[in-house]
Amino acid sequence: DNLGNSPHGFIRENAGSPLHLPNHCGDLLGVISILYGAKLAYSQTDFKRLVAYTSVSHMGLVLIGAFAFTELAMQGVVIQMLSHGLSTGALFILVALLQERIHTRDMNVMGGLWESVQQMEAMGLIFSMASLGLPGFGNFVAEFLILVGLFKTTVVWAVQATLGLVASTIYSLMIVQRVFHGKHEKEWKIEDFNVREMFVMASLVVTLVINSTIGLFYYLRIIVAMFSKEAEGEKKKGGPAYLPLGGSIVLAVLLILLLWFGIFPADIMIIIQKLVAGLGYASLM
Repeated sequence: DNLGNSPHGFIRENAGSPLHLPNHCGDLLGVISILYGAKLAYSQTDFKRLVAYTSVSHMGLVLIGAFAFTELAMQGVVIQMLSHGLSTGALFILVALLQERIHTRDMNVMGGLWESVQQMEAMGLIFSMASLGLPGFGNFVAEFLILVGLFKTTVVWAVQATLGLVASTIYSLMIVQRVFHGKHEKEWKIEDFNVREMFVMASLVVTLVINSTIGLFYYLRIIVAMFSKEAEGEKKKGGPAYLPLGGSIVLAVLLILLLWFGIFPADIMIIIQKLVAGLGYASLM
């Protein structure tokens, strides 16, 4: 994947010796890539091309983060490369498995596949939500760090890059709606994942969860460190700011719960429905 390898080469070759480009040239190229890639993705009817253009849009975020030349933005770039490789790679696998079954990538003839391929739809939903940067996934952490790091150098370009987050939400939800939900365009009779395919997708989910947990844990430590007096003291001494062991354990538990309720919301929804019903709002539900 050249889109994934290019940022890696850029970071390695320019570490410590930034490229001297015209003022905000890198920011401009990054914003163009984000918005134009999102526009092309939204206009596609070919499932594979749609996923490909989402990569162009996400790599624009990597580009603008790399040209920010701040520590936070560069950390976000690294996390984005890892998270994007997992989520988009899984979507490409999903495209191939679906094309093998229905012999087309045209989303105009898809729709309503949820009833026959529920496992496939569940995987498509998970990786689409990861791709759009839903809080709880590593993509969200990466985008947050990139934008915060960019905001420190230029507010104007950071605001424009934020529009890409809105665009990614649109085309990611479009994947779920047009491929798996919506009305039946044709009566497809296809099989769900077999054991081998389910093992591959489950492995990617586990890897994504691990990557997201590490990213979220790091993200929360940064947030806490921003408001920690202890972190201020460490900063004055010139050393890094670390949370105590007890705080780290609490954050780890919160991260696990966040991921659990994000993937399996039914558990908490049952509790919420009972609480709402107890307040006398049952007739409104």
